[in-house]
Amino acid sequence: MLSSIRLWHHKEVAPSARLLPVIFLGFLIGFPAFQRGSAQSSAAATQQLQSLIDAEQAAKASGDAAQVADASQKLTDVASQQLSATTAALKHAGNTAAQTKQLKTREQQLRQVLSLAFNDWGTAEARQQQYQQALNHFQQAEKWDPATPGLMRNLG
Repeated sequence: MLSSIRLWHHKEVAPSARLLPVIFLGFLIGFPAFQRGSAQSSAAATQQLQSLIDAEQAAKASGDAAQVADASQKLTDVASQQLSATTAALKHAGNTAAQTKQLKTREQQLRQVLSLAFNDWGTAEARQQQYQQALNHFQQAEKWDPATPGLMRNLG
């Protein structure tokens, strides 16, 4: 069982996907217009998201499917909230071209985070033989970013 968990951890997440949290964090630190709020609220949101990404990675490393499902659920909740805020900020008429470009980049990165988290959540559920829930989460992952590593294999 342990060897299959290791394979899950290393095969399902491509090296570029493991770097996503680091790239994402670096992007957000330099982005003061996040949520049309202060740099301080942007930093807090970034730290919250990074903490959840780290927790999900730790859960995956532990091999405990229940921990992965719980961490993935928390991550998808926060990423969804941040995506809603980003989408609302994109609709703001006073954005400069640079702000709009940054917001669109952030939106795409949040979509990737959501897809990876839903894919991990589905994988954890499949390992617990909760196949219908797993399928639902794989389909959610596909909705956010069909290019997620391992997703098409998980969907069958």
